[in-house]
Amino acid sequence: MTGHARFRWAKSVLWAGILATLLAMTGRAQPPQSPPTSATSNTPTERSEPLSIPAVQERRLGPVDVRLEISRTRLTLSEFAEVQIIVEGPSPVTIQPEPLPLRARSIPFWSLTPLAPDRREPLPNERERIIRRLRLEPFEVGDLLLEWTPLRIRSGRLGQEAIADFRRLVIPVSSALAEPNIDLLRPMIAPPPLPPMPEVVTPRWPQSLLMAVLLVGVLVMAWPRLRRRWRESRERPLPWAVRLHRNALAIDPQWNQSECWNQVAALHQAWWRAMAGDAAASWGLPERLAWLEDRADWPAEQRDHWRQLEAEWEHLRYQPETPHRQQVAETWWMAWIGELARLAQIGGLGETGGNAKN
Repeated sequence: MTGHARFRWAKSVLWAGILATLLAMTGRAQPPQSPPTSATSNTPTERSEPLSIPAVQERRLGPVDVRLEISRTRLTLSEFAEVQIIVEGPSPVTIQPEPLPLRARSIPFWSLTPLAPDRREPLPNERERIIRRLRLEPFEVGDLLLEWTPLRIRSGRLGQEAIADFRRLVIPVSSALAEPNIDLLRPMIAPPPLPPMPEVVTPRWPQSLLMAVLLVGVLVMAWPRLRRRWRESRERPLPWAVRLHRNALAIDPQWNQSECWNQVAALHQAWWRAMAGDAAASWGLPERLAWLEDRADWPAEQRDHWRQLEAEWEHLRYQPETPHRQQVAETWWMAWIGELARLAQIGGLGETGGNAKN
């Protein structure tokens, strides 16, 4: 190698060293570019708030102290967080609304339900503490917005009002299933069939017994009246004659001019002559009733029957005729003969009554 070639090689090495030194002193290595991340859910994400979620928020509103606590700041879809609101102020203290609701933008993503009734604790200096516990459950996966409505607090005897507003939060919610697949779900197991209902056989003898008892009761209650009517129909023919007579009066008022009426009148007059003598032929109703009252040997019931017959006879004498005059007269005569027969059987008439009957 000649001297000129050595010089050129040394010059190239020198310039390479100088260039490497300059690059080491002034050069900057570019950081690796990370691939863009896609949203994990279609829920609204608020990046204005950091993900470092405060577990406690405190507000001091004059004499009222408000504290909001969240037990967990990261959740899975199957977990829940406990929210506790503590309010201290002059007694009495009331919180509205009941319970603390969410704003409209957070309602689709969260469920907020009370865990227990509000607990009240008295404090010194006429103050009071209210503790409200709520259950917070997510509905979706992702960074979910949690935004509270303002809390209205009334305290003291004058009911002074204070409004506590809390920061909105973004709580990350994760799930073990990245992309749920319906095909991976297990088939639904049908509930086991219920045992057959036992056949209930209702005995019918209680109903039959009840009906029999009711029937016997009705018969027992109705028997006295039926028996009385039956006895009256046999022992008192007079009411039948009276009804026939009154029904016939409206048709023909000339019934007492018939031959049957004259025969019945003659028999009636002959009977009274035989019983009380010839003077009885001219007696009126008062004399005949007085004579019946003097018959102390006759049963009282029979005397009553005879008085009814005589009263009806006097009534029939002055009634106008009807086309049924013969039937009415014969019916009255049958009643009169029946009374004579009963008096003869008990010995009230003797031979005279028997002769009159014949």
